[in-house]
Amino acid sequence: MNLNILVLGIVLLLAGCATTSPTFEQQPTSMLAPEQDWAFDQEAATALADSLLALFDDETLNELVALSQQQNLSLLQQKAATDALAAAVTQADASSSPELSINQTSSRTNNGTALTETHSLSLDVKWELDLWGKLSAQSETAVANFEASKLSYHWLKASIAAQTMQAYVNAVTQAQQLELSEEKVLSFDKTLNVVTSKFKAGTADLNELTEARQNLAAAEADRIESELEQRNAVRTLQLLTGDYPDGLDLPGTKLPALLSAPDAQVPASILAQRPDVQSAWFSVKSASSSVVAAKAARLPNIALTGQFGNSSDALKNLLSGNAIWSLAASIGYTLFDQGALKAEVAASQSLAEQIYYQYLETVLDALNEVETALDTEQSHYKLVQAQREVVKQAGLLLANAEQDYRSGSVDMTDWLMYQRSYFDEQSALIETVNQRLQNRVSLGLALGLAI
Repeated sequence: MNLNILVLGIVLLLAGCATTSPTFEQQPTSMLAPEQDWAFDQEAATALADSLLALFDDETLNELVALSQQQNLSLLQQKAATDALAAAVTQADASSSPELSINQTSSRTNNGTALTETHSLSLDVKWELDLWGKLSAQSETAVANFEASKLSYHWLKASIAAQTMQAYVNAVTQAQQLELSEEKVLSFDKTLNVVTSKFKAGTADLNELTEARQNLAAAEADRIESELEQRNAVRTLQLLTGDYPDGLDLPGTKLPALLSAPDAQVPASILAQRPDVQSAWFSVKSASSSVVAAKAARLPNIALTGQFGNSSDALKNLLSGNAIWSLAASIGYTLFDQGALKAEVAASQSLAEQIYYQYLETVLDALNEVETALDTEQSHYKLVQAQREVVKQAGLLLANAEQDYRSGSVDMTDWLMYQRSYFDEQSALIETVNQRLQNRVSLGLALGLAI
């Protein structure tokens, strides 16, 4: 039998081996119904924020976020990685087109009696036929990887903005805590002066004086710790904005004013606009295309090559020398590789399944983030109101305790206890407000808001 006919028969037989990609569901209805709503409803509002920066009214905060978008090193790394994948798309697309190259060679031969020269100039063409879709699958993989990276970049931009906003809120909160700790030192210093006066007058004993001194020393220790926590909070903010982390650039002591809450919409809509979820889906598409490429790699490789040019024994006559042309076709097929290619297909299929499950995990994580933030949003609002009342009552108790101590109706220990309680509740209120603002940012990010 003619060998070419045999090879052609093998090719036609293998053509029946479909190189289809695995089928995955982007939003499984078993996980999320199209019209499903959140478990925790969002409170009605006349206006809803459509970006992260619209959550607050603070010019300093806006400037810091803008700086983070320009100088954050993680963001710059992701941009560079995305640019590299854009170039990879061009490379993958080029592999399915004919490759043209021009070659010029010269040689000189001495056979002992005569010296001969040969010069040639040729245009070479090489083209791999994509009968099984391997090259197109590799191109689709490159495109999907690029889209995934681009979406990851957009998600990172929003994440860095959100982290910067939260770091700013925390830095201001720590500045407020420092102010409170300084106020606490002054308060206990005032108490010590009162006790000292009573001790000198003989109406207070040494234990009361010692206890007053101990509480002042503890307040001073708290102030020192607050200073360190404030500097650390500022350093976190400086790292996000690409600045030197000296911890000295204080952002102020006034928290940003809360504006409108973000629009929660419905879960299916949120998933469609979250860049990290969409990036994970493109990773699934990339893995699916890789399965197609792996399957196609088991099928015959068909390539066409051609050459056209001239040859001459003198370089000056090269363009008018003897014409040379050739055309060739080649078919390559691996008959035996101990199952290496088959194993590669199996590995790519398993990897595609793994990446799909990672995608589903990303979907669930996104839904959990929104549900948690919505739940926390309502709880923190109530917590702030309750904690304000706690501080109010603690202040009344402290005022009464000081008056009672001066009149001698309560002892020193009770007065100091009410003092510590008041400052502890003040500190708790500052932190509760901080957590509420932090969660508002988390909610905006979870709902897919950009800057």
